[in-house]
Amino acid sequence: MKFELIKKVPIVEIDGKRCLVDTGYPGAFMSAEHGVQEFFGIPGLHFAGVQALKRYTKFDYRNSEITTSDEPIPLEGGEISEALAYALKTLRDEHAISPLALEVFMSRMVDRLSSKEVAEKFGITVNNVTLIVFRVGRILRNHDSRHFNHVSRHFTVPLEVRPNGWLVKMRVGGVEGMRYIDTGAAFSYVHNLSKDFPSAGIADECSFDGRPWTAPMCRVPCEFAGHPFEILCGDARDNKANPNGCAVPPEGVIGYDFFANFTFVVDRVGGKMTFIKN
Repeated sequence: MKFELIKKVPIVEIDGKRCLVDTGYPGAFMSAEHGVQEFFGIPGLHFAGVQALKRYTKFDYRNSEITTSDEPIPLEGGEISEALAYALKTLRDEHAISPLALEVFMSRMVDRLSSKEVAEKFGITVNNVTLIVFRVGRILRNHDSRHFNHVSRHFTVPLEVRPNGWLVKMRVGGVEGMRYIDTGAAFSYVHNLSKDFPSAGIADECSFDGRPWTAPMCRVPCEFAGHPFEILCGDARDNKANPNGCAVPPEGVIGYDFFANFTFVVDRVGGKMTFIKN
């Protein structure tokens, strides 16, 4: 299903109805309140929750597409040579190179960004980019890459499936724990968010019953399976989505920024997620 991203949430068409795909909603389909329809500018908007999805679901925000099927869905792309895989493993295991340094190398050599672009992307110097690329190249020169097949850059992690959503292990603002991943959340929220993170302005939000509200946001560093990324995040006490009580579970809710940084396939029966970093 191709989707339109409106206010950072995916809107698809199912059986002639425009639906917000919301992995934080435990049901199948539900008509959105009038105020919610007005907030998104979509008359007749519905929610499509996790019960509307099949065993396997692929989320590909780069191509504005969500695919759901009872059959396994391939995760395309992300292949590298075994020689390169060996070099990266050697750097990680023998030279204690951080996941960030490996991402720097992949951006420079595989994604073909310039050294300047990589330096700006990760906030490091061009000299550091050059040093990382040189060290990987030196290891590769000791091996004949013609004898290596290609291997996947895909990673697989456990997925915890609960009646009200899906959780994966993630480090948010230096605190590791299980986090809900929610396509229906334009912004992320965690409990007891530190005030030390830089401000990212004010988010315009809408409650389940259609009431608009706002919340202050911060830029918060995260890490998922060794891969760094950043989210716009607010404190749970500022979330007014649910008028009847706290809208944020103890684990927190991670929204749009997670889906923008990773392409992945969820196997909700097998309890796992296979992904590549965008």
